[in-house]
Amino acid sequence: MSKKRYHLYDGQHPLDFEKRRHIYSDGSGHQVANATGVLKMLNKPKLASWYGRITAEGFAAQMEPGVSYDELEILAMTKEAKETPNKYSGGRMDAGTLAHDWMEDFVNWKIKGEKGPTPKPVEKIANPNIRKSVEGFLGWHERTQPEYIFAERPCYSVEHQYCGKVDAIAIIKDRLHVIDFKTGKGVWAEAGIQVAAYLAAILEEMPHLASCKERARRLILHLPAFEGNPKAWEEEDIEKRLTGYSWERDAEIFTALLDLYYWAWNGPNRWVFFGKSRP
Repeated sequence: MSKKRYHLYDGQHPLDFEKRRHIYSDGSGHQVANATGVLKMLNKPKLASWYGRITAEGFAAQMEPGVSYDELEILAMTKEAKETPNKYSGGRMDAGTLAHDWMEDFVNWKIKGEKGPTPKPVEKIANPNIRKSVEGFLGWHERTQPEYIFAERPCYSVEHQYCGKVDAIAIIKDRLHVIDFKTGKGVWAEAGIQVAAYLAAILEEMPHLASCKERARRLILHLPAFEGNPKAWEEEDIEKRLTGYSWERDAEIFTALLDLYYWAWNGPNRWVFFGKSRP
């Protein structure tokens, strides 16, 4: 199986990524928990009602008033309705992925001193939803003028055995910022916990940034591709209105979820939590 190796901690603690199964492992081949998978251990009470509503709407869209349906037709409509949430999310995720790709190219271009191929001009992005996210990002960039250090940078906590990938790391007003791009409809509390975990892992790996710890900050850029307007969630916003806690405290909450994750993964009933495949 082909793997991509990231030489982290100056090569002392490599991290391997297997794209086909989307899993990470350490240099010895032991699987390392992905932060996004760990956050699935957090209950999301609104998600079930959303799935129910979208599925019901998918079923109703197939029906015509006054028409009689036999058993096979009802079964076919039921199967189709069950796929509605995945189709709804899939299209939006595709737009978000392409917007992320553009922003990654832009950040790397800036890191290289604006040398090499330039990112695709915004006016040539044909899809209006992708273009909306990109325009929101560029508006923030022009107002803020960040000094980018990394784009799509893997992070890995050897101490706690989890990993993830940071969208961008930058210096803004002499402060280290770990930045996450969100292109969905909303930003929820788990996003603040996720970025706190990334920030903790980055500081663990890079001792030369330890002096920045007291000044290190999270930043969530909400760049919706569909409904809503762009918003930059600064550390103060996250603490007051998203999670309610500092990034250090949210990183502790993440490690508690991580303990639950490994408890479930190593237990006899892991299929209850993760299904037949690996998480």
